[in-house]
Amino acid sequence: MSTVAFRGTGKTTGEISNNYPTVFCHGFVGWGEQDGVYPYAPYLGVFHGSLTEEMNRRGYETYQPSLSGWQSAWDRCCELWAKLMGGTVDYGKVHSEKYGHARYGRTYEKGLIEDWGQPGNHEKINIVGHSFGGPTVMLLESLLTYGAQEEIDGTPADELSELFKGGKAEWLHTVTTLSGVNNGSNFASWLHTAGVIIIDDIVLTLVTMLGNSKFNDYYDANMDQWGLMDDPAKRTKTELRNPLSKWKLIKRYDANPNLDSIGHEMQVESMFLMNSKMKIDDKAYHFARRALGSEPKGNGERQKMRKDATTIAKIAGIITCNWRGIHLETIPQFNYEHKRDMPNDGLVTVIGQSAPVDKPYTDWTKDTEIEKGIWYNMPVENDKDHISWMGIGEDKDVYFDYYEEMLDSFRRLK
Repeated sequence: MSTVAFRGTGKTTGEISNNYPTVFCHGFVGWGEQDGVYPYAPYLGVFHGSLTEEMNRRGYETYQPSLSGWQSAWDRCCELWAKLMGGTVDYGKVHSEKYGHARYGRTYEKGLIEDWGQPGNHEKINIVGHSFGGPTVMLLESLLTYGAQEEIDGTPADELSELFKGGKAEWLHTVTTLSGVNNGSNFASWLHTAGVIIIDDIVLTLVTMLGNSKFNDYYDANMDQWGLMDDPAKRTKTELRNPLSKWKLIKRYDANPNLDSIGHEMQVESMFLMNSKMKIDDKAYHFARRALGSEPKGNGERQKMRKDATTIAKIAGIITCNWRGIHLETIPQFNYEHKRDMPNDGLVTVIGQSAPVDKPYTDWTKDTEIEKGIWYNMPVENDKDHISWMGIGEDKDVYFDYYEEMLDSFRRLK
């Protein structure tokens, strides 16, 4: 056990016990350090400068790799593994056959943390996921610790990716979500399957048109395995393509009504299905950091977005604050209900951002003895919303200091 003070409770306490690196995972539609747009508008620190560069200057080793902003949690985990360790992305023999895309993706000659898991400062890492980065890091944790039995059973042993073998419970120090879509998003569920498919078709049409153009140098959709674009490293020419020529491939992506499609996976119903398949690492610490961008409206029974919330959160909040939701009987195995008028950060309710409800969890207080293998719901941040974690609407110094406190607390957990 460890006792660590967090924001709002005074200076972080306890001796520094490690210097493990921290990897940040962006969310839906996000981008990372390998995207051309990053130097001009980093995902974390948009208007203030790169958060990772600032934390590195302050003595912390941090990374924010580029993952696809449109891929499923599984595919993003496979990409993240290859980017950290080096090698070719392997989406899994069973998975790729099940969902109808190529098994292998891009190759990275050098990984960001190639000696991850080896004794020393890279023995473990801290992993932090914003928004859909939440389900991504939770699935990565489950794969590292327990592997993927379907892949183990359905893949020749000499072909099986190390990611799917499991046995790496000691590789993670902390798992943290920032407004994570941990229990699903009202906004995504409001779209229903038909709405998600319409958005998918629009987005994938653009990906197909622009995937081999100069635009991809600035924002990489990274959807090669679906046949909608080419690996930039293998691109022989830049061009705009006719999306109708790839329409059957676009509709193949639509054919997955629950999983392997990011829009579906963010829905409340799908996240419960995903959570039921994932297991927690009892050798790591877990923190769910939550934001509140709404406030009571009128008689206090309704919610509205605060005036100081970011514009994106306000727009999304029109739906999130008023959507009628699903009913408890839809998911009877959990004592959990999504409905309108629930406090939220614009895109995700506070309950949605909290620890997965089917995993061990408790609310953190200043006297809490922090244990491994338990999720801690951190105090709700009343001055943030879903987009604030990126630095939008935040004071620059306060923003960077907040993250430094977080990283410092990781160092003091044994």
